[in-house]
Amino acid sequence: MGIGLLVRAVACTVAPLIVKSRLERRGSEKLACHVSVGSVDFRPWSLDLTLHDLAVTEVDPDTLRPASPQAVPQLKIRRHYIDAELASLLRLAPVTDALRLEEPALSDLFRPGPPGHRRHPGAVQNG
Repeated sequence: MGIGLLVRAVACTVAPLIVKSRLERRGSEKLACHVSVGSVDFRPWSLDLTLHDLAVTEVDPDTLRPASPQAVPQLKIRRHYIDAELASLLRLAPVTDALRLEEPALSDLFRPGPPGHRRHPGAVQNG
């Protein structure tokens, strides 16, 4: 009983740090944008994961940091809730019961520019 509680306490503490770090690093690499997460909550007994204040912001190509401190995120989600099933552990792949996004906001993603201009570093050009 005591070991089970210890494992859950460690999972509640360590898992959010790992998820936040990996999501920010890998998301930034894959999207060629700055990905930030305010905080992560994880409940191992019910496999609930909640991301708070997820934001994707355009970066300065030279520094790979947000273009400016006042840069408005291109994508912002106040709360992203995922309720995973136990089958996720058995299949080693995500199996979800519920997925909920609260206050998603897109801004300035596809502002027109000159011909051949790519507004978003990961955008596909026409032609």
